[in-house]
Amino acid sequence: MNKFFLLTTLTLSLTLNAQDLQSTLNGILDNNPVIKESLESYTKTKEEINIAKSGFYPKLDLTLGVGFEKTVKTDAPNQPDSSKKFNTYKTMLKYTHNLFKGFQTTYQVKEQKNRTLSSAYSYIQKVNETSFNLVKSYIEIMRNSELLETNSESVTIDEDILKKVEKLYDSGLTNLSEVNKIQSSLALAQSNKVVQENTLLNVTYNMQTILGYFPDISTMSSPDLNITLPKSLDEALEYAIHNNPSLLVSNYNIKLAQASYKIEKANLYPQIDFEVSQSINSNLNGVENTNNSFSAMVLLKYN
Repeated sequence: MNKFFLLTTLTLSLTLNAQDLQSTLNGILDNNPVIKESLESYTKTKEEINIAKSGFYPKLDLTLGVGFEKTVKTDAPNQPDSSKKFNTYKTMLKYTHNLFKGFQTTYQVKEQKNRTLSSAYSYIQKVNETSFNLVKSYIEIMRNSELLETNSESVTIDEDILKKVEKLYDSGLTNLSEVNKIQSSLALAQSNKVVQENTLLNVTYNMQTILGYFPDISTMSSPDLNITLPKSLDEALEYAIHNNPSLLVSNYNIKLAQASYKIEKANLYPQIDFEVSQSINSNLNGVENTNNSFSAMVLLKYN
């Protein structure tokens, strides 16, 4: 799963005249804590597939024991003490290979694969959501920057007109109502400028919550949007059903639950193991001897 694949899943496709927005997108893929947490979760879940597969492999157990044993016999009263003390040791090497366990391991692997796919699409979902919010904030900043520039121009124009009208009024070439009208227009333009400055500040702070730092608006440039829309609503719905990460997460969660159900049913079946063991014991159970034992058998356990 590489960055190119993730970026192609974004809700909005972008062709830029400059690399500012593209660089910002790449930056959040590497540094956004929500995306990094989701990626770590996917990586961890992926590794657990190998843990589930370990059920297919045999296991080898080695047991070593060294100690002291004292045996006291009290079967014959008034007889000499027949207690025995021994230094004992025991060793056993056992090879076990499961042959059948109600398909438990098979479904554990399926469960983990579905959990991994669910985690993968959850990661893509986080990337899409964060990237979409970033693009939306970026475009809002550019749009409000242009509106603020327009409002500033309006204030400048009204100020210039007011100066000219005041000169005409001082010369007696116009009346006071014209001056008042231009003053009202200037006050409205100044008010709109203040409102637009606050709006721009708000959308900039929204972008800061995504980036983790305050963006420099002066370095930002408006992107060209190159969006290929579906030809019909039915085509859009069909694409969303097969590609929307949220739907795919739910789909794999259903498959995960089905596999978990099959794992629980495994307890209804017997367990069959092939077991080979070699043990060497010395001075156990009050008997001074060395016992060398080898066994190979198929064991069936059924509750």
